[in-house]
Amino acid sequence: QNLQDHICVGLTFECKQPVTFDRVRTWKNRMRYYWDNSGPLASTGCETMSFVRSEECSLPEQQPDLQLFLSVHGLLERAAYNKDLPWSKTDWSSHYFTFLPTLLHPKSSGSISLKSSLYSIPPIIHPQYLSHPSDLSTLVQSLKICRQISAQPSFIPFLGKEKTA
Repeated sequence: QNLQDHICVGLTFECKQPVTFDRVRTWKNRMRYYWDNSGPLASTGCETMSFVRSEECSLPEQQPDLQLFLSVHGLLERAAYNKDLPWSKTDWSSHYFTFLPTLLHPKSSGSISLKSSLYSIPPIIHPQYLSHPSDLSTLVQSLKICRQISAQPSFIPFLGKEKTA
């Protein structure tokens, strides 16, 4: 009972400049990481993070309800890629960045229970993600916040088209 998880959504944009991690998986960088865990492959890829309070937040004053990550990868492009799927026509020569807004205090609650006493039998999981209406509305608002951030003057030289599924 009371199974909760921090739901996140992604908002991916093409990047007009070759400054993302989408092309760092070179032989040289792989060797640097292999030999001494250094170089760009040692990064988590989520180099920027902030806590944000949405307009709909009902938490005590100054307590955020969202955590925003900015990844210098095209995470949605990578996750959606499967060469066997006809709709996956990703241009791998492009660069991308992804906003990942995450709910800090979801109100939706699910459950997990045992199906059997045998460890080899998977449990029954009912996550009930977004079953509470405020979780969905907060995530929608988080995407609007990310679009506002991406429209700031400092992003304009980098901002390409928004990628949609």
